[in-house]
Amino acid sequence: MTLKVSQLVEKMVQAVEEDSARGTVIVIDTLKKFTDLMDKKRSSEFGQVCRQYVMAGGTIIALGHTRKNPKADGTAQYQGTTDILEDFDAVYIAQLRAAKSGASQRVVEFRMEKKRADSPDHVFYAYAADAGLSYEEKLVSVHAVDPDELDDYIAIEKFSHPEVMSAISTLIEAGEGEGQMALMRKAAKAATVSERVALRVLQEFTGATPGVHLWNFRTGPRGVRIYEFVPPG
Repeated sequence: MTLKVSQLVEKMVQAVEEDSARGTVIVIDTLKKFTDLMDKKRSSEFGQVCRQYVMAGGTIIALGHTRKNPKADGTAQYQGTTDILEDFDAVYIAQLRAAKSGASQRVVEFRMEKKRADSPDHVFYAYAADAGLSYEEKLVSVHAVDPDELDDYIAIEKFSHPEVMSAISTLIEAGEGEGQMALMRKAAKAATVSERVALRVLQEFTGATPGVHLWNFRTGPRGVRIYEFVPPG
């Protein structure tokens, strides 16, 4: 069922009163469309309604945003007051990972921020991200990933662009990694983004540290940079 923003709380309260919440699932995408996450009073009131719904046997899955500035350790953090966190049973922060090679599969890491039950601290799911796939095809491709299989993936920061990363990796794999500006322009064209965005991603993941950087360069004739993948650590 698709509800208007103004109808959601009304329907949830009605379901609690009529004892019809049990066995139902509400997916909220995103939370800020239904309450002001920066307003303590409003977010607390909405959180209390959600708590009543869950206590009546229903399930709520709510999607939110993270802050622009990460924590000191570089991980993302929840954006909003703590009231929503206090009223929900479990909170996970999602972070996208991309393959170090030109593979198109994406991995999403869910890191536990809060739990009341015996939930895992980290879970990982992968999905196909090949160009031209429909939403349904991507959906059916979702599968769990064993943490031991994550060596070939690197976490993507908020500003990074997975399509650009994939385009750069594909170009390097095809032997077209010669020249910073040339590689940047080819990647921008392949990923349909601005050259500024492509250059930022190229520079961000350039370096010699395995698990942090994806590619590095050696200096060729006339000082031209020739990009190559960083060997696994």
